Amino acid sequence: PGAVILVNRNELAEVLAAASRVQHFPVNAPLLYVDENSIPDLTRNELLRLMPEGVAMDRNVQVYLVGTIGDAVRDEVEAMGYRTRSFITSDPIELSEMLDTWTSTQHGDHRNEVAVVNLDNMGPGIPSAFWNAHMGDGLVFVTNDGVPQTTVDILKRRANGPWLYLFGDESVISSGIARELGQYGHVTRIKGANAAETS
Repeated sequence: PGAVILVNRNELAEVLAAASRVQHFPVNAPLLYVDENSIPDLTRNELLRLMPEGVAMDRNVQVYLVGTIGDAVRDEVEAMGYRTRSFITSDPIELSEMLDTWTSTQHGDHRNEVAVVNLDNMGPGIPSAFWNAHMGDGLVFVTNDGVPQTTVDILKRRANGPWLYLFGDESVISSGIARELGQYGHVTRIKGANAAETS
């Protein structure tokens, strides 16, 4: 592969963001799991076996570190001889903005299709990762309290307004939040109260 993505296995929001915003072209990388400050043996062995060749469009980066990952993991990966790029933050909303900005530099624009997941009820949003791992569309988070300003900023970057796909029924993402999102683009709801139903 061109690269490998490492993500903290204990942080679902970060896994969704990594699969949605990094995995697609030009990276097309397998996603492997680490802990915040250590690399499990299975992951280390697979990382060494894969020997990623580097993503030519991104300075030949071989390993992407995404989310809540400590310096010890980065140092160990670099000691293996791999070139890394880090998207390190413990705030999933900030991470979505960070990855959205980076992805736009790789594609030359911001994808107009955007998946919307409730950070306070992520189960129904899990299938968005399987869609986005191939499509590479946008991913933003809302909360039970509303639409964070960072999410608004991401949506405003889309030319002519984005197409927003809400993962979850009204019990997951309220009709009020859906109306708020409607100020920034066209809203389509993928109804379901859990991951099986939205899938």
